[in-house]
Amino acid sequence: MGTLVTSNDGQLQRPSKDALRMAINDCVSRLEPLLQSLNKAVRDSIHTSPELAYEEQSAHNTICDLMEKLGYQVTRHAYGLDTAFEVLSGSEGRTVNFNAEYDALPEIGHACGHNLIATASVTGFIATSYVLKTFGIAGRVQLLGTPAEEDGGGKIDLLNAGAYEKVDVSLMMHPMSEDDYLDKGALGCAGFSNVASYSVHGTYHGVSAHAGATPWEGVNALDALVSAYVNISMLRQQILPSERIHGAIVEAPKPSSNAIPALTKTEYTARSPTIRGAKELAGRIRQCMEAGALATGCKLDVEEKAGYADLRVNEPLCSSFQQHIAANGIQVLKSSGPVAAATDQGNVSYVKPALHAIIGIPVEDGCKNHTPGFTKAAGTSIAFDRAVLSGKAMAMTALDVLMDDTFYEQVKQITSGIMGVKSDSHLNHGELRTSCVFSSQDALKAEQDHSAKNYQSLPIVFSRAQGASVWDPEGRHYLDFHAASTALNHGHCHPKLVATLVDQASRLTLTSRAFHNDIYPQFARYVTGLFGYDRVLPSSTGAEASETAIKVARKWAYKVKGVPENQAIVFGAAGNHHGRTLATIALASDNMSRDNYGPLDQNISCTIPGTNRHIEYNNKAALDEAFEAAGFNLAAFIVEPIQGDAGVIVADDDYLRHARSLCDKHNVLLICDEIQTGIGRTGKFLGHYWSGIRPDMVLLGKTMTGGMYPFSCVLGDDAVMLTVEPGTHGSTYGGNPLGAAVAMRALQVVEEENLAKNAERLGCVMRDGLKEMQAQTNIIETVRGRGLLNAVVIDQSKTNGHTGIRLCELMKEKGLLLKSSRTGIIRISPPLVITVEEIHWSLRIMKESIDELMHLPSAS
Repeated sequence: MGTLVTSNDGQLQRPSKDALRMAINDCVSRLEPLLQSLNKAVRDSIHTSPELAYEEQSAHNTICDLMEKLGYQVTRHAYGLDTAFEVLSGSEGRTVNFNAEYDALPEIGHACGHNLIATASVTGFIATSYVLKTFGIAGRVQLLGTPAEEDGGGKIDLLNAGAYEKVDVSLMMHPMSEDDYLDKGALGCAGFSNVASYSVHGTYHGVSAHAGATPWEGVNALDALVSAYVNISMLRQQILPSERIHGAIVEAPKPSSNAIPALTKTEYTARSPTIRGAKELAGRIRQCMEAGALATGCKLDVEEKAGYADLRVNEPLCSSFQQHIAANGIQVLKSSGPVAAATDQGNVSYVKPALHAIIGIPVEDGCKNHTPGFTKAAGTSIAFDRAVLSGKAMAMTALDVLMDDTFYEQVKQITSGIMGVKSDSHLNHGELRTSCVFSSQDALKAEQDHSAKNYQSLPIVFSRAQGASVWDPEGRHYLDFHAASTALNHGHCHPKLVATLVDQASRLTLTSRAFHNDIYPQFARYVTGLFGYDRVLPSSTGAEASETAIKVARKWAYKVKGVPENQAIVFGAAGNHHGRTLATIALASDNMSRDNYGPLDQNISCTIPGTNRHIEYNNKAALDEAFEAAGFNLAAFIVEPIQGDAGVIVADDDYLRHARSLCDKHNVLLICDEIQTGIGRTGKFLGHYWSGIRPDMVLLGKTMTGGMYPFSCVLGDDAVMLTVEPGTHGSTYGGNPLGAAVAMRALQVVEEENLAKNAERLGCVMRDGLKEMQAQTNIIETVRGRGLLNAVVIDQSKTNGHTGIRLCELMKEKGLLLKSSRTGIIRISPPLVITVEEIHWSLRIMKESIDELMHLPSAS
């Protein structure tokens, strides 16, 4: 955007972050007395006379008076709501919204700290407006007074009235008890998951009659309501731990034992981690109400209303806020686990990129929001100070949005089109459009009925994901420590990769190799330069890359080495996994993948030529014997730096150096399969870097695009790669511009975000925690791994007949997803974007699950 100032030499340049921060501090310092008065006035008006939904006249007028005093043009009673207001500032460009809440709770006033929300948003708006004017920055800010958050959904009404139509990003904060975060070394979080709500209102119409004289002429509306109440109370026993049902009788007959009641009314609210889950639960409540009407003969008028949606966490906005509030001396988590609260900012987050940060304030006696103790806490000077600091941080985030085009593209992709929600759509009283139409049960049944049965998947369905977090269709949240067998090093739906995918998909996706495109050549130059090879040969999957490498090795053996035609040998080590195509299963020692798929090529194997003995992995003597037995016809040895599917077997660094030496001695190609170990997983960019060798060919796949699109490749030098002539090998999708664009960006992100270093550091934390757990229990036989590719081996002889699979089921119930082999090897490979807090949480869940497993009745 137009973010330019004139320097001393007459050149136009952007103001630095430090300059922007100094300007914000200067502005807020000068206005702090006014902000203190505003905070006190809003606090006092709420406390002395709590202003409930759409009745916030005093707070509305207090804020509007201040903004007018500062010279802003204020629209009072905006968008048809008596206690809403709008203030706009700035020029054409992107628009950032600050939401100000100020409504109260009956009898306990600002027990949710809405006075602090108003203060923070006013601070953020004024500071951003000041910087825009001072530096001549293009962009607009909106301060929106949003009434009725506690009850009524003011933001939903404002959405439907068009208040957010021209908004690009929405920002706000909310205070909570700092006790919830101090044990995590923080004072809040930039983003969090919460609950959504859906309400059901029922009115029963009966027929009045004298209860003593002619009761048979009556139809009892109170009986219908009581029946529904009992039904719903029983339903409460069958809902998920993350769900809630609460309700009230809002109209009942005047006390009279002589009259059959003819009219009763009840209202219930369903809460669930997602709006879809809340709607489904509301449907069950409705059925309970209908059962009451059927049982009594009453007529039922029922109305379902969508309430507050779950928050869509926007990771780029969270990262920006986390960085900027840290500069103000407050450390917050980037994201936090579920919070048992609902907010109409969730509805905003479905159609606009949104931030809803939480800032902790000191409280007495561990009190929580919506209590008299929190009322007192929200009125303290330190609470005011933290609201102001939050406003400053939100101002800096707003400037990131307005000034940084790349950052804004990342921000908007989180909402635009990812979750099946159109960024320009309007919510009809919270009714949300989502792409998910199957429940978990529906999905499992459909796959069982219609899909080939080549996988035995765990019975869990993913519906959406972000980072290391996944949710099922019912809204249950899990941490994914499997990461699609290391295909998700960047985490699910990394915003930078999503932005690249969407951008390239809107321009060009496929040309085949019959024509050139402008993206693949950039990728080829980048990837060969990054890894130090002459050529790259692109394909789609890891197995295809393995097949390609075998073909290239044979071609090289015949054309360069001079091996007699059709005599070339390629072998690997026992326990390998290079794919499930015919050539790759010929390499394998796993009978399950080989049986009934023969005949297999005898010159592609993992056995010592002329024997039935396997070439044992990480065994130098076995490798010596295999090379000698194969002789001149040996074309290539293909090996994984760590055998992932075999149970995370880490090769000694000297083993790979020995293999390199043997290949040099016998003029054999060394092929390193980095499909699982590459792209930062082991703590270095490629797994073989630990041994200091240089293979003749390197295979990359799986996480090549961060899980966004199938893409793989083979890297090698001219002497090997140019043996493949035009027309002798190819793939329609090999080198397609969509995959190439995302792959190039994914490799850049590994460097930009130091993901390999993160893997090395957090891998040590993980293994230390696992070894400590091993010392505390007798069922962990082995802990092994490197970086964030690790495994524990469960001694299933000591688990009372229970298996590693059963242990993983217990962990799943607690929100942690891992997978065990039949032999009790549990592989632990979380995304490389995992945090140390999530590592510690996972270790606690593992320990709790092991303790639970050991107390289960014997399964023998």
